[in-house]
Amino acid sequence: MKPLKLSIQAFGPFAGLQEIDFSLLGQSPLFLINGPTGAGKSSILDAICFALYGKTTADERDASEMRCDQADANTLTEITLDFELAGKQYRVKRSPQQDRPKARGDGFTRHNGEATLWSIDKQGELTLMVARKVKDTNQQIETITGLNVEQFRQVMVLPQGKFRDLLLADSAQREKIFGQLFQTHIYRRIEDQLKQQASVIVHDIRDLENQIKGILQSAELNTENEIEQQFEILKPELKKSLKLKQHANASFQNVLLEKQSSQDIVEKFAELESSKKKLSDLQLQQAGITSKQKVVDAANKAQKIKAQFDELNRQKDQLNKIQQQMIESVQLRDDADREFIFSQKELVKAKKSFEEVDSLKAERQQIESYVNKINQLDSAKKIATESALKESKSSSEFISIQNDVTSVTNKIVSQEKQLGNLHQETSGLGNKQIELVSLQQQSNQREKLAKLQDKIVSGSKQLIQTESEFERLTGIADKSLRQAKQQEMFWHSGQAMNLAKELKQNQPCPVCGSTSHPSPALPDNNQFVISKDQVEQARLQADSDKDKQQKILNQLNELKIKQEQLEKEITELSNQPGMSSELTDHDFNERFESLKLEVQMLVEKQASISTFNETLSGHKLTLQSLNNSLSQIQQLHEKEKQQLLIDQQAVKHLSSDIPEQYQLKTSVVEALERLSTSVKKLTENFEKANSANQQCLTRLTELKTTVEDKNRLSISLRSELEISASDWEQVISNSIFDTEQHFCNALLTEVEQTAISQQITIFIDLLNDLKSIIKLQTKELKDKVEPDMTVVNLAVEESEKNFKIIEQQWLKVDSRVKQLKSVTKKLKQAHTTNKELESRYAIYGVLSDVANGRTSNKISLQRFVLSVLLDDVLIQASQRLSLMSKGRYQLLRRQTSSDNRKVSGLELDIEDAYTGKSRSVSTLSGGESFMAALSLALGLSDVVQAYAGGIKLDTLFIDEGFGSLDQESLDLAIRTLVDLQATGRMIGIISHVTELKEQMALRLDVISSKTGSHVNIITA
Repeated sequence: MKPLKLSIQAFGPFAGLQEIDFSLLGQSPLFLINGPTGAGKSSILDAICFALYGKTTADERDASEMRCDQADANTLTEITLDFELAGKQYRVKRSPQQDRPKARGDGFTRHNGEATLWSIDKQGELTLMVARKVKDTNQQIETITGLNVEQFRQVMVLPQGKFRDLLLADSAQREKIFGQLFQTHIYRRIEDQLKQQASVIVHDIRDLENQIKGILQSAELNTENEIEQQFEILKPELKKSLKLKQHANASFQNVLLEKQSSQDIVEKFAELESSKKKLSDLQLQQAGITSKQKVVDAANKAQKIKAQFDELNRQKDQLNKIQQQMIESVQLRDDADREFIFSQKELVKAKKSFEEVDSLKAERQQIESYVNKINQLDSAKKIATESALKESKSSSEFISIQNDVTSVTNKIVSQEKQLGNLHQETSGLGNKQIELVSLQQQSNQREKLAKLQDKIVSGSKQLIQTESEFERLTGIADKSLRQAKQQEMFWHSGQAMNLAKELKQNQPCPVCGSTSHPSPALPDNNQFVISKDQVEQARLQADSDKDKQQKILNQLNELKIKQEQLEKEITELSNQPGMSSELTDHDFNERFESLKLEVQMLVEKQASISTFNETLSGHKLTLQSLNNSLSQIQQLHEKEKQQLLIDQQAVKHLSSDIPEQYQLKTSVVEALERLSTSVKKLTENFEKANSANQQCLTRLTELKTTVEDKNRLSISLRSELEISASDWEQVISNSIFDTEQHFCNALLTEVEQTAISQQITIFIDLLNDLKSIIKLQTKELKDKVEPDMTVVNLAVEESEKNFKIIEQQWLKVDSRVKQLKSVTKKLKQAHTTNKELESRYAIYGVLSDVANGRTSNKISLQRFVLSVLLDDVLIQASQRLSLMSKGRYQLLRRQTSSDNRKVSGLELDIEDAYTGKSRSVSTLSGGESFMAALSLALGLSDVVQAYAGGIKLDTLFIDEGFGSLDQESLDLAIRTLVDLQATGRMIGIISHVTELKEQMALRLDVISSKTGSHVNIITA
């Protein structure tokens, strides 16, 4: 975990918002947190620890008590930390429980603790992981870092006065810390799993032993030997009782068969009697069936004359309907007659009212003549209202300008007084500005000198690197040139050999022209065949390497010239006036900043004099302008007052020509609307009454015609009905029916007639079936006597009773035999299971004892693994401790237990080279303990980083402890930390030691003041 940025607000001695950007210190910095006692150095570590875990680096300081007393009451105590872990970035924001002023009213309200966690992607976008929940944030932080707060304090922070905790921790404490750091919980789970499995096996064995006892007790046995003894006794008894049971069962089954046969005969006699009874009951229904047959016959005859009866009824219904319609028409005719008389009366009333229309129209014309006068009156009133507003506005402006004159006069008096004070205060500004210019020049020269010196150092390093690079490139260029020449030589040799192959005796050589070839080039098998392209490539490579050499040579010459120029500038600058001042840079800067602030304040005051003069002149001009405006507005007010009186008189004159009730335009509009509505209503009423009278007359005429038509139709239908009634009486007299009612009673619906016919058919079929069944049953029981079932049942009961007694005797013996067999089987299974459990316990029990440290050395599996890891840690730690202690001390893991009652395997001893003996680390002095604790923390960091899957310990904070070291040990400790920093760790040191401040270029200077502390970041 590496902190990237820390924001502290109202926490510890920091009253306001203080931001610390650790990225300004570099990628893996070694830096000093410096400042006076109480300034807040340790509070920075407390803030980091609080942001992550909600607790400070020391238990005696509760987070809720860390609020700054100098902070504003409305400022919330809050810590925000951006940190990086395993390539991912996170932000945590946390505030403790605190009291803050209420938003309204007096008193305070309780702000509960909050914690929020975000992840930060590569684009800097935040993704919320936990929102404002302290517990969830703590759990998530522990999951991300792999450490709880106690482990964080011991391995990533060496708090003030607490650096010995990890060094002096016992095996149990160190096991928790190392187990978390190296992620060895799998071995703890193996221990627990083995212990659980062994415990389960022991529990199963005990359960099995109790189960065996229970099996024997369930059979009323004391030992397993009794089972075989009882088997020998029960075998002959079981055989004898089985034979008796089989014989008794056979006798019982024969009796049951005889009973069944007798029961069948009895049931057949009962069925014969039942059939006879059903036949007798059915014969009693014969009279009813005969009666139903007569009803069906009468219905058939009635159906034949039903058509004439229906026609007679239709004619009766038609006559009744016409007569009813005539009654209704007469009623409607009478109603229409009354409505016609009423409409005539309404028409007379409407004519009389309609005569008032002319007078209403005359009145409307008179009122319309007022409209033009009312418009003139409204215009006059509007003008008078505007005049009143103007008069009121000018009066208000007059009063306002009077107030402005008084206000500006007071301001002029006040500013003239302030201007005199400013002239007096800025009288010495010129001398101070001259002094400031001189100091500014010296400051620029000092700053320039420091930059030149930095450039000299940087240039020297670059010059050395460039010279080294030049030497390297020179070697490469020389080598490339040799290779190019060699390649070219090989190519020429190859060309000569190729030419020699083509030479022929007495023919001229294409090179020299000679016809004699005494020594032609011979092929060499050891020589490489080089192509023209390879030669060209080698030349290009040599030229390229030469260009690189020349380029770096040019850079080297430029660097030397720059260095000479810088040295010359430094010499010239050092000889400038004021550069030989005895003031230190710190004192000079304090004097310069103080004077700069004083001059700035005086310049601001002098600038304000000009502003005051401009403002004063402006106020005087404003006063003059206000006085002019006051005179003008007074004249305007008098003029508008006279105009208001004229306009009000015009309104009064126009009002006298119009009746009071019509002086408002709305009153005239309402009156005109009322008269128009009355004229319209009277006209509509007359037209409506006339129309209604005509409609009533038409309806009355139509209804009189309808009554006459219905009366003629009724007379005709009555004549036809009398003829049909006479014919129907003749039909009844010729039928079997005495009266018309008799005929109606005989009529049946089709459903009723079908149902009665089906009842008759079913009765006849059932009667014939019963007679056939009785005949067959009588024939079957011929020559048979009905048995006495009482005697038969007694025989069955006696046989069954005898069988049950014998069967019970057999069941008793058989049940005991089965019980003994079951017990034998269960015991066999139990012994098999017990043997398997004992075999498993022989494995898991021993493994559990060994893994859980229940042996003589009391070292568990996890502690054994951790002891190996601890040895690796101690190897790294001892190298550093040996260096810091000048070869005297080394850290060792104690091989024997000091207390057999406690767990062991992870205790530490110190080996003293001066005495050649080992002793407890608790015997070390304060300075020695600090070196040992620091070495252990650094060694632990190295080993954890080296193991895949371990927690990343890429940050270490050390709070004090260096003051207990002598100068040589201090130098060795710093050298050790520098070596560790080179491996990519961030290391922060809190110390008052002056030598550290001089040796370490990167610092966080914590500066205290009466209003709270603040932090300055000092970089190289």
